[in-house]
Amino acid sequence: GGDRVRLVSISIDPEYDTPARLKEYARKYRAGREWRFLTGSPADAVAVQRAFDAYRGGKMNHVPLTLLRASPDSPWVRIEGFASAEELVGEYRKLKRR
Repeated sequence: GGDRVRLVSISIDPEYDTPARLKEYARKYRAGREWRFLTGSPADAVAVQRAFDAYRGGKMNHVPLTLLRASPDSPWVRIEGFASAEELVGEYRKLKRR
């Protein structure tokens, strides 16, 4: 339904984060079907970071970043740093009220 939450984790280190490693990570954290783990080529990783204005020159300079949005036509809400579960739930609730 419309209230379903989906998560996407995108690797910025695809040389290490192989599909097999991401599958194991998903198993470790009990990721359901609504949580996807994506990897690709190093160029893909840079392109995604640039698309979200998150590229900082390489994987050693990356910043923790969470992006949320209510729907495909809604703007992204950007949370820099390590977001706590409480912070994520709070932002989600704000998005649902808009």
